[in-house]
Amino acid sequence: LPRTLRRHLQDHKDRIENLQLTRLPKKPSVEDILKLYQDHRMLKRGKAERIDVEVSNGLRYYFDRTLKNLLLYPAERKQYATLLSLNSDIVPSTIYGAEHLLRLFRK
Repeated sequence: LPRTLRRHLQDHKDRIENLQLTRLPKKPSVEDILKLYQDHRMLKRGKAERIDVEVSNGLRYYFDRTLKNLLLYPAERKQYATLLSLNSDIVPSTIYGAEHLLRLFRK
């Protein structure tokens, strides 16, 4: 990742460690960001490419499956558990935002 994004991730981690959790739901969400990616690629080419849809769907799927165990810091896991207790049908990519998506790319 570029230095500015790594610095942003470190600043975010420091805030989390000081128990300044991210307010959820985030706007734009991971879902929104991946949709923007698809739209950008479609505008660039004039049509939707199958690979662009597959990439964004794959990232969304991987993000949703790995968020709890791989991407959340311990302090955030309690927040996640609380969200799940309120609504067990939550899809992480519709709630979490860019900071968490960047963690996926860092991993």
